Formats: sequence, C-alpha cells, structure tokens
Amino acid sequence: TVPIATSADVVVTWASTMLHCGISIYRLLDASSTATETDSDTVDPIDMVLSPAANTFVIGTGINYGGASWTWTGITEDVNLAVGENNAYVASASDFFASASPLLAIKGDPAGGTTNAVGVCAVFTGG
Repeated sequence: TVPIATSADVVVTWASTMLHCGISIYRLLDASSTATETDSDTVDPIDMVLSPAANTFVIGTGINYGGASWTWTGITEDVNLAVGENNAYVASASDFFASASPLLAIKGDPAGGTTNAVGVCAVFTGG
C-alpha cells in the first residue's frame, strides 16, 4: 500500500528470463490489500465467475500471444495494449460494485487466433 499524497516505484523482478511482461496498476482507496476471492482461466475466451459482495472492487487482467485487442464483459475495460514482440497483448478491466452481485460472469476475449491466453480476476473489499 502507498499512503495518499505519496508516490512509489513499481519494480517487477523475475527469477528467470521472461519473454513478455505487462502490468496494470490500480489505486484503490479504503480497500483491503488482500483479495477476498479470485478466479482464473487459460482457455480462449477467458471465462471466470466471482460473487462480489456489496462495496467491493473487481479487477481482471489477461495476456495472450498472436492475437489483438481484448473485449471484456462483466467488468469495464481499462487497459488494452501491445507488449514486446510476437503480438503479445495485455488487457485489464475493473468495476466497483455498490450492491452484491452473486455469480458475476466475467469474460475476457482476445481477438484473433490466440495462443497461450491466460486471465485472472480478484475481488477486494472497501470503498
């Protein structure tokens, strides 16, 4: 966590050589620093289901190779960009839920014939 009115450096360190790395950074005020629920998928399109309680943030992200931009349903797209070489794309989406949303279906769908697609999403309480 970073206190309000300060800044931070974000450093990504890997234990081995990586082909690509894409990150999205979100600032959540008055939110937990630990996810209360997560889901992931490795099949294109990326399908995930969460049950966010009232006053929660949902953040999802995905990366794929050989495709293009992503389309999200269930949460609102924030980031969609090419990273590195070989047509790698990273995308992120988020939303705040004032009311509970049982069985929220989240889909991240990379365009084109993609390979090695992976997506994850998480719920954080607060707000």
